[in-house]
Amino acid sequence: MLLENIIKKHLLLLERDNYISTLKDNITIDFELFKKDHVIVRQKRHQYETEGPCAGEIISNFDIVNLVEDSLNIVSIEIVNHNIRNGKEFIVSREGDDFLNLVIIPLNTGERKWNLIVKTLMCKQNFTVGKGQLQLYIP
Repeated sequence: MLLENIIKKHLLLLERDNYISTLKDNITIDFELFKKDHVIVRQKRHQYETEGPCAGEIISNFDIVNLVEDSLNIVSIEIVNHNIRNGKEFIVSREGDDFLNLVIIPLNTGERKWNLIVKTLMCKQNFTVGKGQLQLYIP
């Protein structure tokens, strides 16, 4: 009986890992929605600042896409754990030098398929999140 329970638990973990892997491969960024005026303005919000982690810089598309891609494994796990739900905004924050933060709207577009829409972004060390809002820290 004990061996049977161990085997069942192991099979469930393998199934979960396979689901996460499949899910990770089916998460996309919609660049049509992503490049709306608000996000473009926010990419340039720090270029005239003289202080802060992004002072004088424009946040590049590469930095945004890189952060999203680096977060895909954690995002997949949070979807499987039901901490990320369809339409409920969450935050992805880069730890380290740049402190890039993205507010993302996840849309479930089918079984094991998700589209991440970047709503806004900011480079700030202590980014304020809403009450109960999920924030994922990416190294």
